[in-house]
Amino acid sequence: MSLLFAPVKMSPELQARLHLFGVLPAFSDLLKHSERARATLKNQRFRLRIRSQSILSADLLFSEGRCRFLRNTSNSPTVTLRFVSHRQLNRQFSGRGFSFPVPTRGASNVQALKVFSQLSLQLQNALVTPESGDAEHSQLHLRLTFGVALAAACELINHETFSTHLFANLPDWRVEFTIGHTDFRAWIGQTGGLAQWGRGAAKAPLAHLHFEDPKIAQKALGGKLDNLSAVTSGAIRVGGLTPLADRLSLVFERVPIYLPPPTAK
Repeated sequence: MSLLFAPVKMSPELQARLHLFGVLPAFSDLLKHSERARATLKNQRFRLRIRSQSILSADLLFSEGRCRFLRNTSNSPTVTLRFVSHRQLNRQFSGRGFSFPVPTRGASNVQALKVFSQLSLQLQNALVTPESGDAEHSQLHLRLTFGVALAAACELINHETFSTHLFANLPDWRVEFTIGHTDFRAWIGQTGGLAQWGRGAAKAPLAHLHFEDPKIAQKALGGKLDNLSAVTSGAIRVGGLTPLADRLSLVFERVPIYLPPPTAK
């Protein structure tokens, strides 16, 4: 367990990074894989920017029924929502208090704000672990949570002391993930000292993690799986550089501590 090596330090700025750059990219998968989300957006097009203090910002470009996530871009947004502090943003994203941001641009664009609010609620609900056997909800939930875990892991590797140290002085690397008999593929890697992730097949991965089925993947992402036992039993198969996969698993264990999964309300 990585928490035995280094306890989690709840830095407001690091948590803001995880919320902005770990959670917001999930809107892309939500619009791609949810018919309800596309019906909510319809044919509207707008660019919404969320800014924390004057340091961190992320854009969501909604267009043609899809969403693109962009970080720290200089292009002009349609709407800008500014949080005056990292703590304010973290309270809002974590649901531990209402902290409405200041609309510094596009405050009169009521329709865009309404649509974003509706999509935000849909995303929050989709990130809640499904209790029923709804296959469609379960598939969407898995894609969203896996994307959040990969994006958040990158932020930890780039900005958290313990996670950064795990991969310090390593050459460029990539690890690919697959799940059971599904078409799910994703990867995480480090190039020039910067951790990145992506959807689809990895180019020349040095390690490969295959989860036996979606349930195993979900338990692993939520920190509810004994990884050693899972590898021994074949529930998780590791190929390539095992030590690289082991280091990455230590980072994944920390993600749900920084970003507790939402619960049904």
